[in-house]
Amino acid sequence: MVPSFVEAGGLALAAPLAAAALILLVAAIASLTKVARGVDLAAIPLAPLGAVDLACDGEVALWLEGPQLVRVPGELRVTLRERSSGIVVESRRPWLRARVRALRTARRELLRFALPRPGAYEVLVEGLAGAALDARLRLRFTRPTGAAVLPRVLAIAVALGVLGGLLSSAELWRALGESEKAREDAASATVPRAPGGGARAGGRAGEGNGGGGAVAGGRPVLAQAAATAGWREVEWPAGGLRLRAPADFRETSDDPQELMLRESGRGLYLGLRLTPFGVVVPEDALLAVLRQNAAAQLAAGALQGWAARDLGPARGVVEVPARGALAAVWRGYVERGGRLHALDILIGGGREEDRAALEADFAAVLESLRFD
Repeated sequence: MVPSFVEAGGLALAAPLAAAALILLVAAIASLTKVARGVDLAAIPLAPLGAVDLACDGEVALWLEGPQLVRVPGELRVTLRERSSGIVVESRRPWLRARVRALRTARRELLRFALPRPGAYEVLVEGLAGAALDARLRLRFTRPTGAAVLPRVLAIAVALGVLGGLLSSAELWRALGESEKAREDAASATVPRAPGGGARAGGRAGEGNGGGGAVAGGRPVLAQAAATAGWREVEWPAGGLRLRAPADFRETSDDPQELMLRESGRGLYLGLRLTPFGVVVPEDALLAVLRQNAAAQLAAGALQGWAARDLGPARGVVEVPARGALAAVWRGYVERGGRLHALDILIGGGREEDRAALEADFAAVLESLRFD
């Protein structure tokens, strides 16, 4: 027999209990929805090839996200590869694949990856051949939810148990039936609304989404180059290029695929890396992915601005992050020795107040760059 809370204490006890249980239920559902979605790290459009910057190491979860009624491909095979080294990141399927639904969107967990370090990664997706993809489908990287889900599920169970005990009492229904307003309140209480009001749109007004040939977004980047008087010329034979750099930046790497210059006083650095691209993909498709990823990062608040920029035979995109040690980065592709290579150029380090000067230095470095 279910105990009657109304008979035990009357309506004076039942009403506060119902209110407390309802508040607990709504708060637990809202918290569970937020926790189940995880801490967002990055999101990119669903495509055969993508690029993503992940500013963390350790385990991350990969989700497929899109509108509720959009048809999604069946079995996707996703590979994550570190761009600088070409190493494929270890992955595993979660024991229980989580699914999260909002009013208009839904997402399901695909894989867990063990990131060796923060950095730039390439995302290769198999299983999309011949599929008509909705542009709103995205791959989202988050931190795993872990054990944080359990206490919220228990809170929901407790709240539902209390409400069930109250609503099972005929005496409660008799008391609530004394007024029409009380019956309306009970109806709204027994069917709580889902938290939130739907998903936020993917981009901000006026920023472009990268899907229609957008070539820039956010604030202007590299608007002014630093004066290069007193700079020195640096040759990188393995990369087949030359550039000018501040005189106090000195080479520190013996990796032939990498040129790393560091300034010891403030911890500043300027780095270049050339990596053979192992997948045969048209260069225009790769550039479109870079632009779409930059537009997505801008919409997520990870970038202050971005712009397409070619460096002689190298074609790519320059980005200015919104936060972190990295002040500016150029990503793109160049053909060397009859083979397509990924080229990354970045500058960073120092303090927050150094960012503007580093961006001007970066503009001067890119202007000085010459391929042999």
